[in-house]
Amino acid sequence: MPSLAQADEGQENASTAAADWIAAELDSSQPGFDQFGKAAARTDVIFALASAGVREGSARQALAELVEGAADYVGPADAPNPGALAKVLLAVLVNREDPASFLPGRHLESELRALQRADGSFADDMFTHSLAMLALASTLDGSPTDAGDWLAAQQNSDGSWSSPFDPGAPDVDVTALALQAAIAAGHSQVAALAADFLIGEQNADGSWASPFGDPNANTAGVAGQALRAAGETAAADLAADFVMSLQTADGGIRFTEADTVPNGFATLQGVLALGGGPYHLLDVDPFADVTWDHLFAREADWLGDSDVTRGCDPPANDRFCPGDSVTRGQMAAFLHRALGDTLPTGQSGDFTDTADSVFHTDIRWLAATGITRGCNPPANDRFCPGDSVSRGEMAAFLFRALGD
Repeated sequence: MPSLAQADEGQENASTAAADWIAAELDSSQPGFDQFGKAAARTDVIFALASAGVREGSARQALAELVEGAADYVGPADAPNPGALAKVLLAVLVNREDPASFLPGRHLESELRALQRADGSFADDMFTHSLAMLALASTLDGSPTDAGDWLAAQQNSDGSWSSPFDPGAPDVDVTALALQAAIAAGHSQVAALAADFLIGEQNADGSWASPFGDPNANTAGVAGQALRAAGETAAADLAADFVMSLQTADGGIRFTEADTVPNGFATLQGVLALGGGPYHLLDVDPFADVTWDHLFAREADWLGDSDVTRGCDPPANDRFCPGDSVTRGQMAAFLHRALGDTLPTGQSGDFTDTADSVFHTDIRWLAATGITRGCNPPANDRFCPGDSVSRGEMAAFLFRALGD
């Protein structure tokens, strides 16, 4: 299949705004996407934020909240719900966590593989079967070959797949998910036929007809995501345009044109059209040394989300080093990135020991705001950028920056 196209700037901005809305909703006392179950909603939050490629800390927060209800959502190990199991497994893998330890005494990948039947299917309906394929496609062993063969055998002659609620009729949402599963399985001809079906059914404004009423953001989201994965960039961009036409000023996305306020489910699904990859390639990029259950995971991830920290191991910057001490130079960078646009600055002189420091600009800003006065009173002509910051010094820095 063709390689994934990058979203344009408008899509990126819309995607980031939607992710900010989702993160704020997640932090609210009653998230609007929880009305049909918290666990299911948390998997969709993870997929949406991974698709947006921002707010990794909020995605990890959603994973930490998912674990609270995941066992009940998935069902018992000897009789799990295949669709719920597939979604939880995929959410865990998207966060780069271990499916063998996420739930005590459970191995999510093994449980899902055990549900495959002799004919290659995981369930009678294509939506659940496709979810299972996409979750397993994200594992090291990949999705079983016969699962892809069964998927292909169920395809209608027009390239679509049908809903379990109406076996004789093509279904856009089911076809979009099955198209992604076909791509993950390497069934290029099957995927091409499915993409042609979706393009043929697409309205001029980028939407698709819905049996439940007006064209909506949910269908456009998953169909646009699938078409982008298939390399059909023009059709995918058209779907993104439709989704963006439903976006409100606060970043949320309305379900249909007739609605006046954002809808939680529409935002979680609609954002998928805005330039992200298919489900099996979604990825949350947290710090590798801060697991979701680390004592300070949320705080470390927030620092990364906010660009206050960029990691501890440049140029890779894929680690946070949560047990390391903070140097005075690093502290200057943290405060500068966090508060740089909010504090007045005066005239600043250079310290004698900072010219070669990577944090030279940050240290000059720190002095210009009056947050630091140097490290060698009374002269205070040095900053000591490599020294560790004591808790007392940190108290003084924060008081000068934030105190009355």
